[in-house]
Parts: sequence; structure tokens; C-alpha cells
Amino acid sequence: MAEHFYYYHSEWRDLTFCCSGCVWSGQTTQMEKEVLGQTIEYSCSQCEKTLVIVSLPNSRDLKAAVIAGNSEAITDLARRDDLPHVLCICYELSEQGEQEFVGLSNAIKELGSCCRPTSSLWLVETSLTPDQVGDSLSPHLHGPDDKILVFTAAMGHEWCLHGGSGDNDETTAVWMQDNVREHGAVETFDNIEEALKYVVDHHIRFRRRYIVTVRERPRSNLSPPTISNANAAMVQIVAEDIAFKNGGVGLTIHLMFDSSWDEFEQYVEFDGDANEFHRWVKDNLYCYSRRLGADAPFAAYMLQNILLKFYGYKDLSGFEYEVHDEGPVKDLRADTSYYGDQGAIFACIGPFASRGIFHIIEDSTGHDREWKFFPPGSPTWDAFDQEIFRNFRMSEISDISPPVGLPPLPDLPEGPFPKWEEYFLPKEALSVSTFPLTAELTRQQERQTLCVFVILGEDVYETHSGDGEFHYFEAAFLTKQEAEEYIAQSNEGKCHLRTMQISLLNDSFNFPEFKMERYDHHKPEQVLTDLEKRLGLGEG
Repeated sequence: MAEHFYYYHSEWRDLTFCCSGCVWSGQTTQMEKEVLGQTIEYSCSQCEKTLVIVSLPNSRDLKAAVIAGNSEAITDLARRDDLPHVLCICYELSEQGEQEFVGLSNAIKELGSCCRPTSSLWLVETSLTPDQVGDSLSPHLHGPDDKILVFTAAMGHEWCLHGGSGDNDETTAVWMQDNVREHGAVETFDNIEEALKYVVDHHIRFRRRYIVTVRERPRSNLSPPTISNANAAMVQIVAEDIAFKNGGVGLTIHLMFDSSWDEFEQYVEFDGDANEFHRWVKDNLYCYSRRLGADAPFAAYMLQNILLKFYGYKDLSGFEYEVHDEGPVKDLRADTSYYGDQGAIFACIGPFASRGIFHIIEDSTGHDREWKFFPPGSPTWDAFDQEIFRNFRMSEISDISPPVGLPPLPDLPEGPFPKWEEYFLPKEALSVSTFPLTAELTRQQERQTLCVFVILGEDVYETHSGDGEFHYFEAAFLTKQEAEEYIAQSNEGKCHLRTMQISLLNDSFNFPEFKMERYDHHKPEQVLTDLEKRLGLGEG
């Protein structure tokens, strides 16, 4: 199986390759070279078997390599004047100029993709030179002291954006990611946990495609894998869109096997998890992919298991992990997509149902069917959202229009919608007479405010292989020590520790600053009931 490299981002020129078809070994300078479209193929000088495939760079690859500081790419860029680059435009306007600002603003926008980080600074991607841009904007200067400064923004350098919390600041950060510094065309990490945290923070957050590759460090002296031909199998973690072409950016384990590999069949049942993978054949490669959402710890666990149990490596300390930036992903869910499961239809509004979900139940008569809306951030919306986009337990029906026979979607409610914790607060006041022991203990506290430690339980199997992640109430304690002892003795699932304040307001309980995290499902009534029981048993 030929090894594939990127022109700028791989050290393919310095490597020595061994031909599996004969005993020859050597570097690409000693091989037969053939340019085929957008690739260069290097073949064994003896048996002519293709050993190396190098992808030639397009203009985006060249730009990414320059951003990463590749010296060869920087030299190539200097030879070309047709490629877009980023110009910085600063100006100072008199009062007269400020009155004519709209004309200047529109002229800047016409230059190309741009952003306006501050009131008098623009960044523009354009093929024009600074002089050409200055000449095009000068007619919009009206005061005698008006002036414009245009210069090329240096690519390949760090940048930061401090302060600000509005939509424009988020837009600026995304634009800078795409055009000024793509946070490394390739970033290298010593362990998979750090690599995946970087992916979540810098790629998933900004909806960028990525490929995480595993490679042996030079001179690491790793013990050989038990697989007789390790090059016949490849393991990566990629953006979901790369494997499934669906616009997703979630973590996806992606395995590829050479179909000509004789031992393939005995290894496909890796770690007993093969049934969790989607399978297909592409370009004589058997592909296995599993979507994991943003669950970085589980993705790291799976990758390590595959290297240890499937490949048979004894030690992972000799590996390093490269994160390749593959550019922004096209958002295929910008409007509405439809999913179905056992007769139920879900219309997801916005990227990953971020604006809400409509739900309809199909029946045999076709009468009295209506769409029901679940606002974003509601418990039912969260359950559906996890089933569809986190644990992938539903199949996509259409991302264009409603399936045939369904009524049209109603108008989308505008909100504002309740916060998560508002769905769990009691609808009516809870009387102190219902929980007298807890009420009396609360009265004895300073400022009549009682701090409680709440234990929530998580079914880990359900989180990874079921409908999603849910934290349900288990117990409440008056001291952190008791709560931690409970967690230490718990043998089922995973526990989450939360704090909660209880106070009194007239003859009712009050819950000041009641905050919950996503996936938490507990109500104050449950906490009061458990506390009352413990106090009645003398455990308080």
C-alpha cells in the first residue's frame, strides 16, 4: 500500500522507503517519478510498484503552509502575485470624514472577505497590493487631515483578541482563524488527550475539519506490532464530515484497511466493537468509522485500545499525534434537517437543532397530525438533540424539505425561552409544613440559608451507547465529607457532586442562585424529600 503525504506538511523527501514487492529501499530521489493530475507518484526503481503518493498543493494549501512557517512555501508564495493575502486598513477621519463613513465602509467591503475588529481597523483578504487599495479608497477621504494606512498583515504569527463579548467579536475570531493564522496547518502533541483537547477547542468550536494522525517518533524504538503488515491498516481520528460527508465536525474514529491484505478478515473484529462502526468500501479500502461527538476522553480511550489490542503494541510512549487543519466545513444544517425513528419525525432547526426541534408522530390514518415545538435548552429538546446529534440513534431523512405527506412546519417561535434550571424549579411554592425538619434546620443556620451537597448519578453505558448523557438525583447530604464518602462507596455508574442553597421566604422554601449544568436532571423537591428522610432517621 502506497504511503500518502502532503507536499509541504510532510518530511517525505528525507524518508527512506522499503518496497514490499522486492528488497529495494531508497528515497524518492532514487525512484521513478510521474505527475498525475494533482499528485506525484514515486515508484520502486526495480519492480515499479508505487511506493509514495504526494498531493500537490493548491492555493489554500500554499497559504496554510505559509501560515505554518514552511520556508519552501514562503519562497513559493514570493514568486506569485496572484494569490489573495490579508491587508490591514487603518484610518483616522475628521468630523467631515465621519459623516461620509458609509461610503468608505462599503468600498472596503467590496475589496473581498473582511472583518472589522475595532472601530477604525479593517482586515481584508484581497489580491490587490497596498498601493492599489489605497488608491481605490482615497476618494472617500474628505477632510484635510483624513488619512488611511494600508499594509500587509504578516501570516504565520500569533494573534489574540482580548475583551469584547458580542457577536462581532466571535465573528472576528472565526475570520482570523480562517485568514490570518489557521492555528497551525499541523500541530504535534506528545499524547492523544492533549491533541483531542486542542481539536475540541480549536476545530470543533469553530466548525473546522481536521485529521488526527498517529505516527512513531523518530528513533523511538517501539516494539513491533503483532500485525504482520502494519502499513496495511491505518487509524485516524477525523472530523465527522471527512468520513461521512455530512457537515459534522464531531470526533470520528476512522480505520482503513488495504483490501489486498491477506490477514484482513481475522482483524476486523477489533476489540469487540465492530458492530458500533459504519462500514463501506472505497478505492479498494475497507473503511470503518464511528462517530463520538465531542467526547474526547472516550475517543482517546478507543484509539489507545485499538493501538494496544488491535495492533498489538506493548507501549504507546513512542507515538506522537499530528492534528492537520483541513479548513472550515460547509454547514449543511444551516436551516432545517429531518430525522426519523420508529414512526416519529423530527425537524431540527438551525445547526444541530440550535434553534429548536419540531416533533410529529406518524399515524395510520393521516389525520390530526400536528408539529409540536420543543425550544432549545429544554429537557425534551436535549433528549432529542442527544439522540440525533450526540449518539446518532436516528437516521437522517432529508435536509431539503419535509418528507412527503407531512404538514408544513409552523412559524418558528421567537422566544426568549426559559433557562435550563427554570424547567426544574417548582411551579408552586413548597410549604415549610411539608418538610418541617428541614425547615427547622434551615432556621438555625446563619442568615437562615442551608448549603446542601447533592449527588447525581450517570449511567455511563447509556451515555456512550444509549440515548445520551443524563445526571439523575441520587442523594443529598449536609456535609461535603459525607457526599464524598458516598461517591467513594458507589459501585454503579458515575457520580457528579453539586452544591445547592436552601433558604426560607415567609412560610415557603426558596432556592437562591439555583444553577444546574447541562445533563443535570434534579428538582428541589427531590433534595428536600431526601433531607427530610435523613433528618427523621437522625442522620443530620
